Amino acid sequence: MKFKKMLKGFIQHPIFDISIFALLLYAKYLLLFDEVYIEGDTFLTTPAKIFTTLTLIAIAGLFWFVSNRKRKWILLFVSFFISISIFADAVYFRHFKDFTSFSLLYQVNQANDVKNAIFHLLQGKDILYFIDLIFIGVLLFLFKSKVSTKKQKLNLNRGFVYFTFLTMFLFGNFAFMLVHLGDDGIKDRNSNALASCMIGTINFHFVDTYESIKEKVFKPELNEQKIQEIRQSFYQPNEQEKNPYWASMKGKNILFVQMESFARYVVNEKIEGKEITPNFNKLIQESYYAENMYNQVGYGHTSDAEYLTLNSLYGLSSGSANILYGFNDYYTLPKILEREGYSTFSAHAYRGEFWNRVNMHKSYGFQESYFEKQFDIKDTAGLGMRDKDFFIQSVDKIATLQQPFFSFLITLENHTPFDSRDTDFNVGKLEGTQVGKYIQSVHEADKAIGILIEELKEKGLYNNTVLIMYGDHDSELEQPEMEKLFPDLAYNDLYKLKRVPFLIHTPDKSIVEIDKQPLGQIDTMPTILHLLGMKSEHAYFYGQNIFDQNREKIVGQIMNWAVGDGYVIRINPNDNNSYLAFNIDTNESIPVTEEMIEQYEKVQTQIKNSDLLIRTDGIKDIIKTREGE
Repeated sequence: MKFKKMLKGFIQHPIFDISIFALLLYAKYLLLFDEVYIEGDTFLTTPAKIFTTLTLIAIAGLFWFVSNRKRKWILLFVSFFISISIFADAVYFRHFKDFTSFSLLYQVNQANDVKNAIFHLLQGKDILYFIDLIFIGVLLFLFKSKVSTKKQKLNLNRGFVYFTFLTMFLFGNFAFMLVHLGDDGIKDRNSNALASCMIGTINFHFVDTYESIKEKVFKPELNEQKIQEIRQSFYQPNEQEKNPYWASMKGKNILFVQMESFARYVVNEKIEGKEITPNFNKLIQESYYAENMYNQVGYGHTSDAEYLTLNSLYGLSSGSANILYGFNDYYTLPKILEREGYSTFSAHAYRGEFWNRVNMHKSYGFQESYFEKQFDIKDTAGLGMRDKDFFIQSVDKIATLQQPFFSFLITLENHTPFDSRDTDFNVGKLEGTQVGKYIQSVHEADKAIGILIEELKEKGLYNNTVLIMYGDHDSELEQPEMEKLFPDLAYNDLYKLKRVPFLIHTPDKSIVEIDKQPLGQIDTMPTILHLLGMKSEHAYFYGQNIFDQNREKIVGQIMNWAVGDGYVIRINPNDNNSYLAFNIDTNESIPVTEEMIEQYEKVQTQIKNSDLLIRTDGIKDIIKTREGE
């Protein structure tokens, strides 16, 4: 009887509620990190465990003096919202290999467009993120009459001491996390998941929200000193370099085709004895082809590929430039070409509001843009219009443009999910798997490439048009799916899977080569200007001309890694002040040299500068300083 009374008293005590609240949520964080791979390991660092525990206890402690019944329901609702956050991080990580951030709230209206892709990311174990809430909620409802409404007695002196301690506890924990992250906070940790490993996921979201709101209230500004620093960090185009490609395409039409989810690993490959991409493979034989072009997209994904290609700058370290800064004043390839007498046109057969393209393409300087409403869509696959119809109707429009023209086409058919394709392409044992469906989808998209070439020839455009084709990003399939195609896949191989195909097809087939040097999408703009023989006097590039023999062979990435000449260098997840490197061919660890560190830190500085230029709308300030020279 005495024990029963003691047990009842403990259950009614705030310590019981706080303990259950903290333990169950902590277990969910462990479940989250059980499937999160950071640099090949699943882990929460000791500081992250400590910070997470302290924060959960502090949150629950806020309701110490609330009545037992109210406190239990309040903690249940708080736990529900935190559980949603953990669940969202888990699902987001399965596709994007990172955690969500405050800036993604601006993109939530796009969720309905990709709901089928989200559905494919759900797993049976996800019920574990919510099953405790259902169980506890039912118990509280059934036994609500037995739950005491008694409050903890609030002695003013004791209450003052308690709240003073709790306030110091919360702010002390928060301040210590900021110190642990460093001077630049999480903005200097371009991987949300990596920052979460350092301070805990719940704390990352608190700090991220704090820094995002702070930036909105206290907008960053560029002073003259910073402008000069940024100017010095740009690569200077070597237009005077004597090579046979300088101005070799002067006056030609330029046609860009950004191919959705087109990964490098399907190119020049066969399955069940048949080529996956026969039309693209044929183009390679008569084109310049970059074998080691890495996609460099961040949280803007496809829209980042557009930004990298048309601006030769990196995207945002958090969020999408398209959505957050769609009205900035950009200095882009379309604007440069328009000044040189080119007509400019872009097309994407989906809603113009998606990734805010309807505004961003105006900011890029396209004179005319076609979106979903301008196309006659009869046959769909994936997210929308089939590529073959898109190419036919787009080329019809392009044929009416004044020449020379610059046209920018963004394909759609090969968008995730990859399970709605009418195809007879045999993928053997991969039939029914996500990677098998992806291969079938790519094969269908490749058929459209053949149609594009025929349309260009039929409209008399082929012999006067330089065709640039590249993947926006890889397939972004989870590692277990990729292991079905590559059984011996090692973690370091995942970096190589970030490669995308890139080719430049010239009318006279004067540039035919296979280039093995490491390249990035950011290199596209200076390369095209070089081929056209255009000296961009006020240009600022973080990309380099592909054909420059003196180019620095380093490819920066938003996510804290970079590709050098034969190696990958990355931040050591266990020690934020050191680096790891491995040979990209053998996957073996190699010593990190001073030259590697210097190159890595240089591109990281460029990434931070790009980020600042977008957030301050500072590109026009850079141009003004150059025009004033």
